[in-house]
Amino acid sequence: MASPDKAVVNGSLWTLPHEVGAYVALLALFMVGVFRLPVLALAIFVLLLVDPLTGNRLLFTWRTPLSEVDLLAPCFAFGALLALYKERIEVGLATVSGLVLLYLLFRSSAYSFYFFYAALFAAILYLSGLAALRKIKPRSDLSYGVYLWGFPVQQTLQWMLPQQGTHFNQVVSLGVTLVLGFASWHLVEKRGIALGQSVIGRLLARQTRHENAAHEGARHGAAPLA
Repeated sequence: MASPDKAVVNGSLWTLPHEVGAYVALLALFMVGVFRLPVLALAIFVLLLVDPLTGNRLLFTWRTPLSEVDLLAPCFAFGALLALYKERIEVGLATVSGLVLLYLLFRSSAYSFYFFYAALFAAILYLSGLAALRKIKPRSDLSYGVYLWGFPVQQTLQWMLPQQGTHFNQVVSLGVTLVLGFASWHLVEKRGIALGQSVIGRLLARQTRHENAAHEGARHGAAPLA
């Protein structure tokens, strides 16, 4: 189309295989019971942190090192770990300030980017939880739809109306993309999240029943020995 790189259809799609792989891995770890042992989950997180820093790959041995991709798994794992330890970790102003200080202390190190991203993500979580911002939170989450549709909309407008210029392209692309993001949220994403929550709820309920049955069986089995 109008892109300088004619082979590129949607520049945003490159992250999707990595995102799907991350969620599949998370589901697999949940199904094998890793999250019942938070220490084991923490060990996996540390391994994901170390993997990009080693000369020899420990986990993703089949993939060619690429700086744009290397940090995706650690960043995803960081968010999963915060969710797993949500009862113990409070992301407040002190947490954000501490992470910023750590980044400033280690900013000249080879792994300063980890402290930068940790501070950035914690700051976003902290700010998004402020009462003033929660009051203006929109009911529809258009972010992912805008991320997916923004590139092809811009390219399509440039292809159809190249004479209109950059500002026209930006303004019209924004309006069209917001509409598509709204439709994407209500027709696909919102329903997909509800389905995922339903499936996870059933899996958790089944796991709880199995654990209760095992405990009950163990209790009755041990009774005659008392």
